[in-house]
Amino acid sequence: APDGSPRPDARVSLAQGGATPVPLRGVGDGVWEATLAHPGRAGSTWLVITVDGAASGVRPRVWWD
Repeated sequence: APDGSPRPDARVSLAQGGATPVPLRGVGDGVWEATLAHPGRAGSTWLVITVDGAASGVRPRVWWD
């Protein structure tokens, strides 16, 4: 929403490495959760968060040991 509050009706998606979809669970009040699968080796990947078809300007990176 323009005031920064969560929008429960927003279409939110998450992709790992920019291409692999990650299932999301809506837990209420505009909050979403995801579980990332460990790739089986050390390394990192980045995430793309999309809200209502627009990619976020933030690309979080996740590291595995």
